[in-house]
Amino acid sequence: MTERKANSLDGDDETTRLVRLAESRARRWRAVALATSGIAACLLIIVAAAVAYFSGSQPEVISRRSEQPLIYSALFTPEGGERPAMLLTIFAETKYVSVQPFGVDIPEGHALELWRVPQEGPPQSLGLIGLARPFTTTKADFKLSDTLAVSVEPPGGSPTGAPTGQIFLNGPLVEAR
Repeated sequence: MTERKANSLDGDDETTRLVRLAESRARRWRAVALATSGIAACLLIIVAAAVAYFSGSQPEVISRRSEQPLIYSALFTPEGGERPAMLLTIFAETKYVSVQPFGVDIPEGHALELWRVPQEGPPQSLGLIGLARPFTTTKADFKLSDTLAVSVEPPGGSPTGAPTGQIFLNGPLVEAR
């Protein structure tokens, strides 16, 4: 600054005060602009990293969906009945069977036995089922062409290895993805 301007700014006149106030405000606005620019740059880096991360992981998500375990379901309806009575969900890989009854009662002194009925060959017992708990069966490999059935049997199950009691629920096995 020239000496004359410096001398005039050292005084207490109104112009000097306004110039100093303007410089002070300009410094504040420069600091705010610098901080805002820094925040914007950080957000831009975060957004770019998120886009790169999520766009890179999409094929993995798609491949995980295609590798989901096979799940079968059978909706059992009573013969001549008007409403479903039981839904079975079977996880083919683990053979875990979930039983969801709808108004089914086990007759006193009897048990309910689940059967796999293939298109060819005799029925295969999958075990006794309870209405309140899932179970795992290791006795069968399920196929979409199978029908599942529930029969009323003596307390320990069928003594012959084939259904001896009334088959009161049955339904086709379908894939449930």
